[in-house]
Amino acid sequence: MSRIRDIASHAARSARSTASWFTRHLRRRWLLGFAALLIIGPVIVGVQALGESSPERTEPSSVGFVPPTPAKPGRGFSVGLVAHVRSCDEPIAVTVVAAGTAEFWLDRAKLLRGHSRFTFALPRVLDGDVSVRPGTTATDVVDPDTARLRADDAALVPPHAFRMDSLERRGELTIVTGTIRNWPATLVPVIAQFSADWIEGRGVGTCFIHLPAIAGDLSILSAQRAVGNAREISRLIVGPNDLTVDSRDLGIAAPYRPGLEVAYGSATVRVDNGSIDSDESLPAPTESVNGNPTWTCVGRARSTRALADGEQPRIDDDYVLLGPDPLGSAGALSNAALRAGPAGDCSAVVAVVEGSAQWKRDLILLLIGAAISLGVTILVERAMEQRRREAHA
Repeated sequence: MSRIRDIASHAARSARSTASWFTRHLRRRWLLGFAALLIIGPVIVGVQALGESSPERTEPSSVGFVPPTPAKPGRGFSVGLVAHVRSCDEPIAVTVVAAGTAEFWLDRAKLLRGHSRFTFALPRVLDGDVSVRPGTTATDVVDPDTARLRADDAALVPPHAFRMDSLERRGELTIVTGTIRNWPATLVPVIAQFSADWIEGRGVGTCFIHLPAIAGDLSILSAQRAVGNAREISRLIVGPNDLTVDSRDLGIAAPYRPGLEVAYGSATVRVDNGSIDSDESLPAPTESVNGNPTWTCVGRARSTRALADGEQPRIDDDYVLLGPDPLGSAGALSNAALRAGPAGDCSAVVAVVEGSAQWKRDLILLLIGAAISLGVTILVERAMEQRRREAHA
């Protein structure tokens, strides 16, 4: 603080000498206007520069994952994500990890002895550049930030048994497909790494990060888009007992497939030389992984029942009841579905504060103060000169 006071004192002395120069050399008719500009202009600029905007609340983007074969409800893949923020002026380094749960492999291992195909749908990838590799341990999915650091560990999958087949853009999504031979032999997770444009400006030294949904309906919609099953909402044709997932912002929809539902999801934000403002993040983080704030979510596979069947489900079943004409029925939620409430999807708007934010704000305030001081000093010098003239008249 003493250094800042010294700088401010020096700025004030400089302002007085500069004001004297302006008073002597500027034409008088321009002097008052220039001084007023020095006073009013910095105030306007300061209000704009130092103010903090609210986040834009729009439908979140979403990460989709298509497993090699549909999972049984609640027994599919888990997805972990880490967004590595270097600064608010640089792209985000993202690592996404998809791993089959123990239940998935117990259910499906016998079906996947040959070549198994997987697909990522990744939102707002910069330059369409994505790298994909196999992981090395089951914990990669719950700690994707550490998985990022294990890139040079000895691979469990031979190079000839793992390959990335294709990469294409589809709207805001980048679709990445690959294959693993005899996947049940290693049970490895799959890791995708890329740079993303998920940043929204907030103020000096601070910004918002828009984390995508990695579970729930929007995630399933991205997975369905990746395999070509999405249509314009008005053109989608579904069966009488089918549920749908849709995006009103994009105007597209797809059939709901419980086999694409993520069993467990987590999204972590790591900030270099900075922190997360939890009070300004929507919602606040639910966990902490290695000191980094984390948002967790659990996919909840939905099913349907038909009123015409006369079936009496168990009291704890989570389902949607459809009327005699399912296509003309709004449906009714079971007690279990109502108690569970809306499922979380790990999407969030995260407020990031850089470590340099405070001195940047202090510097702007110092420059504003110096400019205002110069303007006021010019006015004072002009008033004193006018009095001297009047005294000699």
